[in-house]
Amino acid sequence: MDDLERVVRETLAARVAPLTDERIAADLPQPGPPRPRRRHHLLLPLAAAVAVAAVAIGVGGGVHYAQNPRPEQTHTQPPPPPDSSILLGFWTVKTIVDRGRPVAIPSGGVPAITFKTTSSATLDSGCEQLRTSVRIKGKRLTFGSLIFDAPLSGPCPAPTQVLARKVLAIVPRLDHWSATADTLQLTSADGSSMTFGWNELQLVFSTKPLEAGRRDGTAFQLMYAARHGHVFLEWHWAHSSFGIPTSVSSLTTIAECGRANSRASFVFGLAAPGTTRAEFRPINGPPTELTMMAIPGSPAKAFGRFVEPANSTGTVTAYRVDGSIVGSKPVKSCN
Repeated sequence: MDDLERVVRETLAARVAPLTDERIAADLPQPGPPRPRRRHHLLLPLAAAVAVAAVAIGVGGGVHYAQNPRPEQTHTQPPPPPDSSILLGFWTVKTIVDRGRPVAIPSGGVPAITFKTTSSATLDSGCEQLRTSVRIKGKRLTFGSLIFDAPLSGPCPAPTQVLARKVLAIVPRLDHWSATADTLQLTSADGSSMTFGWNELQLVFSTKPLEAGRRDGTAFQLMYAARHGHVFLEWHWAHSSFGIPTSVSSLTTIAECGRANSRASFVFGLAAPGTTRAEFRPINGPPTELTMMAIPGSPAKAFGRFVEPANSTGTVTAYRVDGSIVGSKPVKSCN
């Protein structure tokens, strides 16, 4: 016990010891007129002594009762799961690796995979078509049993048969996926992988109307399809159709012209994001302002309008809001 702590304890003993029966009796209520109520003279000195003791013990290296504040807990949100809908569509093989060794892909039957949903797929091995179930959890992927669906039309050369057997052996081992709008990679821990490129022609089979109407008694439709940076635009007139598939990342201005009848043609196309107006300027004659249309699911803009005469030849120019040119595209004679 150091000197300071001993002084504190002696002070406390001196304050508490005089609390005798006479002192207690003096504080009890006495008969006679009420006495003014007073605060007990022992409490303040006692409280002060206790405070001094607490400080003294703290300074002397005794028990510390003050606690450090608990550190603030930060709650970080887990990253969102990857969007597996990017897998949907038709993918053709670009490279194949079997346990670290590249596999040659002969010309002809190129393997492909189509994800109809995020839980089912169709595999084209190069010689036959198979179907399978798919289970996806985050970046992990598990294929179910490969079930024979149908042979592909036409003969299957020997080199393609060898490749098909390789594909059927590799696919069940693939258990991780990564994808962009243009590339899909399936990998496994043993060094096997298959890299696919997305096929824009798949958009042709999933178009929706963007604009529809009639011209000279004949119905027309401007159709569109958009998927993760790819967009397809197609114009239908009676039994004629003209289509434009493209990637938005490389898009400036693309224009096409479809002849409607002997008097008019339909000029249409796609322009990059930021385009606010487009016009068709024929070689001879005044320009025609083309109707701008937003494409659901795509930052690209569509434009289109009937122009006369039917065999118009000219240039489509797309403009920004400040009048600067986004891009221009010559349009050949609409035949």
